[in-house]
Amino acid sequence: MMNRFLIFSIILSLTVLQVKAAITLPKLVSDNMVLQRDVPVHIWGWANAREQVVVTFKSKQYHTVASAEGKWSIHLAVSQAGGPYQMKLQGTNTIFIKNIVIGEVWLCSGQSNMGYTISEGIHNQQLEIERANYPLIRLIKIDPKMSLHPEQDISSSGWQLTTPGTVNHFAATAYFFGKDLYTRYKVPIGLITAAWGGTPIEAWLDYDALKQVAVYRNEVIEQQHLAKTPKGYYQREEDRFKQWMNEVDKADSGFAAWAKPGLNTIGWKTINLPGFWEGQGFEGFDGIAWLRKEVELPFSFAGKHLKLSIGSSNDVDFTYFNGELIGQQDGWNTSRQYTVPARLVKMGTNIITVRMINKADGGGLFGAKDSFNIASGNENILIAGEWKIKTALPVSKFPPYPGGLKRWYQLCGMYNGMIAPAENFTIKGITWYQGESNVRNSGQYRQLFALLISTWRSHRGSAQLPFLFVQLPNIANTSQFQAHDTAWAPLREAQLECLSLTTTGMAVMIDDDGESLHPQNKQLVGKRLAMLARKIAYHEKIVATGPLYKAMLAKADYLMVSFNETGTGLKIKHGDTLKGFEIAGDDKIFVPAIATIVHNQVLVKNNAVKIPKAVRYNWANNPGGNLYNNEGFPASPFRVILKTRYFITGE
Repeated sequence: MMNRFLIFSIILSLTVLQVKAAITLPKLVSDNMVLQRDVPVHIWGWANAREQVVVTFKSKQYHTVASAEGKWSIHLAVSQAGGPYQMKLQGTNTIFIKNIVIGEVWLCSGQSNMGYTISEGIHNQQLEIERANYPLIRLIKIDPKMSLHPEQDISSSGWQLTTPGTVNHFAATAYFFGKDLYTRYKVPIGLITAAWGGTPIEAWLDYDALKQVAVYRNEVIEQQHLAKTPKGYYQREEDRFKQWMNEVDKADSGFAAWAKPGLNTIGWKTINLPGFWEGQGFEGFDGIAWLRKEVELPFSFAGKHLKLSIGSSNDVDFTYFNGELIGQQDGWNTSRQYTVPARLVKMGTNIITVRMINKADGGGLFGAKDSFNIASGNENILIAGEWKIKTALPVSKFPPYPGGLKRWYQLCGMYNGMIAPAENFTIKGITWYQGESNVRNSGQYRQLFALLISTWRSHRGSAQLPFLFVQLPNIANTSQFQAHDTAWAPLREAQLECLSLTTTGMAVMIDDDGESLHPQNKQLVGKRLAMLARKIAYHEKIVATGPLYKAMLAKADYLMVSFNETGTGLKIKHGDTLKGFEIAGDDKIFVPAIATIVHNQVLVKNNAVKIPKAVRYNWANNPGGNLYNNEGFPASPFRVILKTRYFITGE
């Protein structure tokens, strides 16, 4: 008996040892992956300490030994575009990676406008999905993940070939960028997305970089200290938020009654969803509001579990169905999808009620119209359109929000959870679409953005790694950011200034659809990023962007402005009059200017400004400027102040 037990124990020990010793790979190194052409490619993984690892690829063998910590890596020889290939990895176990191709690999990162999927609503959505049959365009999404420490591996379901079924839920901007490159170069394209809606840039920097910014230094040091006990950190944040929510509920003591199906809603107003309540009769309101919708359900829905989708919200929602709470989330711009228990579902009239807690910015439910629906199996009823609304508690009566509490992001959290574990994967370049969440600290953004570019490059060992980014588009209305305001303009300026860094490019999108926080023409932004890639990363001699401010000269009572990137010449688009320019004198009060294209420069003047000292262009959230080059690219917004009558500089 004892001998049998001893033999069993030995076998078990050997089995455990073998499992521990087995080669394991990061999720980026997997079936269907794309490897970067024309450079040595990094392949890495884990194994038992000092384990021999042999990698076979394209008839070549690469030998290495795992470190004492169980890490190993090799660099594959330079290869041209092609495939498919297979890779074999041998240690105490053997792994085969299938259907590998070699081409161009790009990391596409940022906040919601980079993560915004085709299924959330874009121009020609159905047609784009139906045509998405590109087996040589490979897609991998890094799932949103916060972390207090740099993670070893990403969270992801792996590489996928582009089909109607896979592209539907992939980032639209990244897809159209990659599609344009594939159409141009006819080589495999690998697209890695790492995006999270509503996240500010400080969540995408690492600790060492962010500590260089004085305003964040103490908070970063404190967070690093708290990171030593991560469970305690997360529990503390959860407890602080729950306590705040309890205080809000007490202040809004009558809230529960408004979810009841039989509530008398005479006197409630109406708004259209998806959309912000600002601009629909509730300008300037932040706080708690209730949204209600009567939905007629057929007999086929009755007594069945349903899936309720209500787009995205800002910031916290409590969603009820026929008076019962079915779900709650906090976090800006995260999709709200809830299961409706079968026992609550009846034929005929059913009531959906959403209690919205909005601390700032646009309040309401937003997204694509088809993301507002209630479904039973394949049956789907749209619930976009007219909803009832009633405001409850204004934010001025809220209890103080806990200082430093961040519910959907933490300092450096996205970098640790999504970027750090992907830095070993060899890429061609980076595209970036972010900034909406930093319009309130645009003064810091230039430093933060420059730090992000330099540190992401440094971690990948390439100071010249192409970094292409999207300048914030126009925005007609999002909460207090109205069309006539200028809150977004300084952020665009900060982005413009980062073009001083080498091997960077900026896609100007000031002419995009400004009616939504998430412009639907993702084809346009993808194409403009691809044009920048063709020029900067692939060295084509093309015009890839619009006019960029170069210099200004004072002449009597007018200013003469010159530009770079004029292509074959400046032109007026949409009309005969050049719009968007303003000038100011010593009083620093800007007034509309008469602007004229003269010898590929722009002459600006206003008879009321006798000695002009400053000029700006498209300096508004939703400006109407129409200066382009002949190649069809819009001019970037800018402002500049004359330091002397003959020497100028931008500021």
